[in-house]
Amino acid sequence: MRIAINGTGRIGRLCIRRLLDLADGSELELVAVNTTCAPDMLVHLLEYDTVHGRWPGRVRTDGGALVRLEADERLDRTGIPPGRSSSPQPSSRIDSAPERNPSTQNRIEPASDRNSSPQNRLEPASEQSSSPQNWIEPAPERNSSPQNRIELVSERDPSRLPWRRLGIDLVIDATGAFTDRAGMEKHLEAGAGRVLLTSPGEADLTAVMGVNDERFDPSVHRFVSAASCTTNCLAPVLKAMHEAFGVRGGWATSIHAFTSDQNHLDNPHRDWRRARSCGASIVPAATGVSKALREVLPELAPVIRGSAVRVPVADVSLLQLQLELGAPAAADEVREALREAAAGPLAPYVGYADLPLVSADYIGCDKSAVVDGPSVLARGSSVQLSAWYDNEWGYACRVVDLAARIAERASAAGRLGGAQAVRV
Repeated sequence: MRIAINGTGRIGRLCIRRLLDLADGSELELVAVNTTCAPDMLVHLLEYDTVHGRWPGRVRTDGGALVRLEADERLDRTGIPPGRSSSPQPSSRIDSAPERNPSTQNRIEPASDRNSSPQNRLEPASEQSSSPQNWIEPAPERNSSPQNRIELVSERDPSRLPWRRLGIDLVIDATGAFTDRAGMEKHLEAGAGRVLLTSPGEADLTAVMGVNDERFDPSVHRFVSAASCTTNCLAPVLKAMHEAFGVRGGWATSIHAFTSDQNHLDNPHRDWRRARSCGASIVPAATGVSKALREVLPELAPVIRGSAVRVPVADVSLLQLQLELGAPAAADEVREALREAAAGPLAPYVGYADLPLVSADYIGCDKSAVVDGPSVLARGSSVQLSAWYDNEWGYACRVVDLAARIAERASAAGRLGGAQAVRV
């Protein structure tokens, strides 16, 4: 499936990273990016990210295109060019509940027991500057194959985008500006086959992976929404609890990292609370999770209400759920049910952790939700639980997963592209 991304804000750029990190042979091919960002700046922001670190799958500009670098030109996850260090490097990503086995690999030795091997010794700054571990090798110029070229476009009117010429099957619209049907129709006018929103919108289907993504029908659904990051956390956890105990009602509170639609310093904003400095206050905010549940979990939508606050962290949010169950349940029963859910069909999307972790530990986690085991409380049929989610990377991973689901279903039905899509 030929993919275009419209918009290169936080989620748009992370979707680019995720798509280009996919293994060779993936059904998803990133063909074009529409952005108002200057090409050199886009390359810089793709490679360097304050929250998510340096991206090893680098790209460079070549005329009016991004060029994906070959494997031997990329960096490993530490930012060191391949071949510069033979020591294995740990991954910072948390994909599932950490193991509690006190093996030698996990044991932290006392400072007095540590040796002064080259791997552990800190060299003086004057020596570090010339050491191979800190040397960043410039990417050599190479001729790029068509498969590695991603066309860059800068057009604010979606109806004028070159989707027909490029044979675009699916546009991932990450602008947040074209969420109504009239806006999405413009992509179809330009020749795209379908539109996938990275936000709630007036879609034919709002889909959450692991919950209702199987409902996608290529003969009916041209406009699909991936819902919100919070709904992607809430829905699979609610599903697991409803299947295990029956949910009669409850409240969902999102304790959410600040986002780019808030002001960093006090300045005018259409929302008076978001006008205030996001780094200096806890800011009550609106949430659309109750509305999104109407399509995702319609049987629970009438009995679940939501609220949100924005807090002064750049990434990773915490969902708190207070639920009334169909019957009394002990805290240990709830924990066991959620462990089983995280090991079952929801495993790609839901994790479970018994360790006493904090939000920073989940930066880069690709799960939709990681249940915080120590926070589970129960009294009679009332339960409170919490789940962590990386509202940026985790959500971008779900958007790409949903694009893969669309590609799989559309390909099987022989309805991959739009009626006007043309291959060149």
